[in-house]
Amino acid sequence: MSKIVFILGRDPLLSLAEIQALFPEATPEYSTDAFAFFDFTKSQPDFNDFKRLGGTIKTAVIKMTATSHELSDALAELIVRQNPDSVSKIVYGVSVYGWPEEHLHSLLMRVKERHQKKGIKSRFINKGNVNLTAAHYLHLLKEGREFAVIRVGGIFHLGEVVGVQDIEHYSQRDYGKPFRDMRMGMLPPKLAQILLNLSGVHSGQTVWDPFCGGGTILMEGALMGLNMIGSDINPTYLAGAQKNIDWLKHTFSVNTPVELFEQDATRGDAPRRVFTADTVVFEGDLGPPLSPSVRPDQIQGIVGRLQDLYFDFFSQRAAQLKKGTVIVSALPFFRAGHREFFLTEVVKAIQNEGLQLDPFLAGERFRDVLLYRRPDQAVGRGIYRFKVL
Repeated sequence: MSKIVFILGRDPLLSLAEIQALFPEATPEYSTDAFAFFDFTKSQPDFNDFKRLGGTIKTAVIKMTATSHELSDALAELIVRQNPDSVSKIVYGVSVYGWPEEHLHSLLMRVKERHQKKGIKSRFINKGNVNLTAAHYLHLLKEGREFAVIRVGGIFHLGEVVGVQDIEHYSQRDYGKPFRDMRMGMLPPKLAQILLNLSGVHSGQTVWDPFCGGGTILMEGALMGLNMIGSDINPTYLAGAQKNIDWLKHTFSVNTPVELFEQDATRGDAPRRVFTADTVVFEGDLGPPLSPSVRPDQIQGIVGRLQDLYFDFFSQRAAQLKKGTVIVSALPFFRAGHREFFLTEVVKAIQNEGLQLDPFLAGERFRDVLLYRRPDQAVGRGIYRFKVL
């Protein structure tokens, strides 16, 4: 296993940054807004690591390449090669990227024809001219395999899919938990995973979430095997977070320790143990709910209040954290009409408080901030990474 392709999610730069943070020894080779190739010659990751990626839809190990004339024969051969001899009938699915899905059906028919000529019994599960979904893949695992065909220029890269986002699992963790409160904002489990991965934290290390709310980051961290500490100023949210953590441990047999305490993150003395945490990861106050038709003058007052809040937090806590601690924060930004409003002043100011902005990606895609926002929402998240000097 040396070359792996990642099928990227809705925010490709965010997806790329997460992959690079989780697999720092992998070398990025080529990427588009739809997929990215990485060379894993220097390291051989556990396939389970791919399940930690909140911003990647599918992951496939590249097995061979082919020209357009060789494609059908090569794919037919790969499908047979990757299935055990004990299987009496090969069951498989194929998804294509960088190539119109309308070609998928004819490709599948040509592959089946080649199998038949060699006396090989096979069946593809694709219906219509569409790629397999995550649900299809999980069902297929019981009896077969999924293969990915990725076109780059005139070359087709053929690989076996080794992981997909488990949408049902995400949904269960999001909507099945006992405590949810729309007033505090709803942090998706996928985004919580991404924030944790961007910090570079490893299993067994400790993460502090100083604005834990209902505990989404704590839950995702516990599933990753991280020691989680959460605090919040609101006792109602803390009680809800405890319910969610108890539910998570019971539902998914999680034994990772999670500790909660009440604390105003901007002032007062927090327990000493939080300042020895390896990483701080949080999404804080996003401001009040806003409609897409909000006016710029309404947003300006909200930005001022939130900048004061976050400056108080960073200036108060930076000096108390150990040197080298990484802080990954999802701070709000706003859109009104064609204008965007970021917490620019606080990001500049806190760099004079013992913090260094640690950018994402490199080269032409160098980024100080990564954006996460749905098209129909006035409020998005600007994701920053800082390091304590």
